[in-house]
Amino acid sequence: AQNGCPDWELASIAGADRVVGLVMSFFSVGAWAPGHVERAGDKTMRMKGYTTFRPGELVPGLGLTERVTSLAEMLDVIDQAQATPHLESERWTKLALNCM
Repeated sequence: AQNGCPDWELASIAGADRVVGLVMSFFSVGAWAPGHVERAGDKTMRMKGYTTFRPGELVPGLGLTERVTSLAEMLDVIDQAQATPHLESERWTKLALNCM
């Protein structure tokens, strides 16, 4: 996941079969030095009842693939994660909430 680096731009270089989209919410970090990342806040969003990570396939209609489900399981170690079959809907929802 990288802000400012659109998934489809990466997919045009690496191929859509090698890129997974990810929506992150309520996640704030500071990168103070190479290899040193500090997360803001004293509670994870899981503790507050929110899902932080929502990985999904770029291509609509693929549903919940094994790689997206596996990625959600890996991210769940950091904070609550849930794979989504509707990546675009998740993005529009986040955009709408950010506008409120």
